[in-house]
Amino acid sequence: MDHTDAPWLSEAQQRVWRQWLAANAELGTAVGRQLHLDSGISAADFHVLVRLSEEPSHRIRIVELARGMQWERSRLSHQLTRMERRGLILRRDCRDDRRGQYAELTEQGQRTLEESAPGHAELVRSVLFDHLGDDDLRALDRITASLLERVRRCDVGDDHGSQVAP
Repeated sequence: MDHTDAPWLSEAQQRVWRQWLAANAELGTAVGRQLHLDSGISAADFHVLVRLSEEPSHRIRIVELARGMQWERSRLSHQLTRMERRGLILRRDCRDDRRGQYAELTEQGQRTLEESAPGHAELVRSVLFDHLGDDDLRALDRITASLLERVRRCDVGDDHGSQVAP
């Protein structure tokens, strides 16, 4: 079905889109609340800690971290400053690039992540997965993988509006 001439979403599309937005926002709020209550950290703190913990050396170039998190470098810089003050991360200069820096997970950051992860996993599991059967989980996996692929190919800002590259 060709939607290029349709200026608006259909009623069903609008309903699903708004449900998607509401579910995403409300889940994000619930996750932030859970992380704060369990360990005193924000969802942004948790995101950075998880990303650093996934690196074999528990450190990553700040520019790569910003790119991977899809954050502006200034936003990440402010976030890292707050986290560094609380002892969750350290910034280290890059030896082979005098302008570059690494963000490194500290022992305190690792402990904080370990304290917060079980409650986080339980919340996500209970809200998102516990009610799904195997077929629904596979369908959700297919849908979100396809959506993510299309979003990553989306060309926003050209002269013809947003288009998804073939």
